[in-house]
Amino acid sequence: MSINSKKEEQIVIVGAGIAGAAAAYFLSKTGFKHIVVLEKEKLAGVHATGRNAAFARAAINDRVNCRLAVAGKYFFQNPSPDFPMPINYNPMGLITLHGLDREEKIKAQVAMNQEHGLKRELISWAKACQLFPLLPGQDQEFVATLCPTDGDLDVNNLLQGFLKGARQKGAKVIFKAEVENIVKQNQRVTAVIAGGKQFPCQVLINAAGAWAGKLGQMAGAFAVPLNTCRRHLLMIKDDKQSTQGLPMVWNEASGVYLKPESGGFLLSPCDQEEIEPCDSPVDQKMVEGAVAKGINHFPALHTYSLVRAWSGIRTLTPDERFVVGPDPKVEGFYWLAGLGGHGVTVSPAIGSLLTAIILGREDKKLAVRLAPNRFAL
Repeated sequence: MSINSKKEEQIVIVGAGIAGAAAAYFLSKTGFKHIVVLEKEKLAGVHATGRNAAFARAAINDRVNCRLAVAGKYFFQNPSPDFPMPINYNPMGLITLHGLDREEKIKAQVAMNQEHGLKRELISWAKACQLFPLLPGQDQEFVATLCPTDGDLDVNNLLQGFLKGARQKGAKVIFKAEVENIVKQNQRVTAVIAGGKQFPCQVLINAAGAWAGKLGQMAGAFAVPLNTCRRHLLMIKDDKQSTQGLPMVWNEASGVYLKPESGGFLLSPCDQEEIEPCDSPVDQKMVEGAVAKGINHFPALHTYSLVRAWSGIRTLTPDERFVVGPDPKVEGFYWLAGLGGHGVTVSPAIGSLLTAIILGREDKKLAVRLAPNRFAL
């Protein structure tokens, strides 16, 4: 099939979160003319996309994930001139803290990050305390790194920009359209039934987030091992304290992070409790434990008060890499899932990669590392 005829194919994307929106944007930008995005909620980005820390972290310890995160961050810093919404990227910087016993491993990870163009570097404990005065000073000590170009962004503008850009090229986004059935002929997708309507398609993209596994089962696709886990975020504030100009700090040794936000901090205990896909509820005991954990590692937080708390679902794979590409059992069924909390950061890269895969123009070495069938080997 020629590239031009390929672009005439009907594409249905299930999920209007950041992954599905990015896919719609890059497919439409490349010239695909018949794209429909189906979203079961009444708004886009209700679940994982709308409940994250809004931070682009490229200082990732996995080589493949780092490559995609760097590409995503480049997009945020250098958006296409026709991107319809301001992303408002702010490189506040990220300090990560690690146990002293991991120093050699961290040095190797920093070197790998630098190979991918990141400015991440090892810094002294004294320097870390200078940059982030809430650290406990001489009472504790960690191996510390700084990535000054990691930062926050306007996630809603990014999401709406992807969707608006896709619409401008003719894509349709339909809400309150939960998938009820997937029609196949000879193990090939031919249509999706959602909201009582049938949507013919030759390509079905599974960007259903926490529900990606269930959609795969409905299609009779390969059983990609996806694990859905809940994580909590808390907004804390002390009106007498300013967080302006501070970097984000992630204590990976103990699993807790602080991100300056709206004059206070976003605090996460980095919890990872298995949970069925749902409108993720808040566990009050976890919130109480998160506050105690935060004060334990950042004693200066004892003057901060809880403003609100929420939780979201992260979808993980056994190797912590993403799932991008064609299903090995059902023709026309493509996966865009298992983003493990990195979805916002890597959204431009995975949207672009999936577009290249559908066109047969992908980086083969990269694609094979993210292919769904890697779990069958």
